[in-house]
Amino acid sequence: MKRERAMVRRNEKSLVVAQRDFGVRFNYIAGEFKPEAYYAEPVDLLRKLMLTGFLGIIPAGTVLQSFCSVAISLFFLAMHVWMWPYPYNGANLLKLFTDTQVFLVTLVGLVLRIHPDELNKDPVSLRDGFGWSDVSQGGFYGDLLLVLLGLTVILAIAALFYRTPTEKA
Repeated sequence: MKRERAMVRRNEKSLVVAQRDFGVRFNYIAGEFKPEAYYAEPVDLLRKLMLTGFLGIIPAGTVLQSFCSVAISLFFLAMHVWMWPYPYNGANLLKLFTDTQVFLVTLVGLVLRIHPDELNKDPVSLRDGFGWSDVSQGGFYGDLLLVLLGLTVILAIAALFYRTPTEKA
């Protein structure tokens, strides 16, 4: 890899040929991404490992575990925005919406971990929510998660059909 970059810098090999050779060698892991974001799949695998494996090391049900899940999901959401790895905006937007959903769900989980008494409050706005869920299921916060899920589904469907002028050409 370093040798090929050096060859491109010395003009011994064209950038197009180097990218083609890279695509042939690493298409199984980097084929769906822009050439400059070839490392996006390992980054996403690291996100999954940290949200499942690393959080298992932290004592279950603690505020620290919830905080770490929020921090990890926010970090990888920012990484996706920084990399913007897919060649099509629709795919990037879909990943952005799903990562935002993961972040918001973990954030609501952190709030509920810090203030578990919010589930049992009696004010009408929290007790009844929107009427979509029972108090024992979370009331207001359950409704909030349901609205977030619906919003994400709508935005994901829109992202599937969105095409830039370049993509339409």
